[in-house]
Amino acid sequence: MTEPSAQKKLPLPASAGVILIGDELLTGKIDDANGSLAIQRLRRAGIRLGELAFIGDAVDRIADCVREFSARFEFVITSGGIGPTHDDLTMLGVAGAFNLPLQEDADLANRIRTRFGETKKGDVWMRMAQVPEGTTFVETSRGIWPVFVVKNVHVLPGVPQIFEHQLDTLMARFEPRPVSMLTLYVNAGEGDLAPTLTAASEAFAEVAIGSYPVLQSEGYRTRVTFESLDPSRVAHASQWVRERLPEGTLQSVEDGSLRLK
Repeated sequence: MTEPSAQKKLPLPASAGVILIGDELLTGKIDDANGSLAIQRLRRAGIRLGELAFIGDAVDRIADCVREFSARFEFVITSGGIGPTHDDLTMLGVAGAFNLPLQEDADLANRIRTRFGETKKGDVWMRMAQVPEGTTFVETSRGIWPVFVVKNVHVLPGVPQIFEHQLDTLMARFEPRPVSMLTLYVNAGEGDLAPTLTAASEAFAEVAIGSYPVLQSEGYRTRVTFESLDPSRVAHASQWVRERLPEGTLQSVEDGSLRLK
């Protein structure tokens, strides 16, 4: 197997959608970890996350959400619902999204037999060899399971440790474009800054400008952020705003690319 780092890098997707699947997430029986991890990894790579959805274990709802996200976003990730039990319905949902039949993949079936042998336990796990017609695979360096890929949908497990490893494998296939971010710490309220920030958002549409009030802090009342894949645009927009802040209110500036764990 060729390690991801040795492969030719793929073009970076412009947008992504993430679908987290499982009744346990909606009822609070399991605290989600994969959503925040996906946010971090996508952002670190420079892929814009357009939407993150939590949905339950219902085939029709999975199919509807996968179909919608596949049409709206260039890169789609699902998490959960691909195990051997009755409530693992993601493969059925993904197949339904694209009107594809499920079929047994011979390679996956052989992996299951190699691991479990011709036993009752192996028969139970054989359900995981059923994938939508036309599914391709991205191999990982651990375990027997690759990432399942159906069109632009990447089907990952819900177990956080495995999800993280498989997501990192996917992200390693792309040439990252780190997000550049600059933050102004301003000792003025959002109401005082609103006209300037509104004008800036219109003048610099390619820069994401955010404003966040701080209720308890020494020296500043609002944190203003500027983000873009283009550092020069961040610098231009932030300088434009700095020149229009109320006199004496700028307390500090934090400059540099956005860095996430």
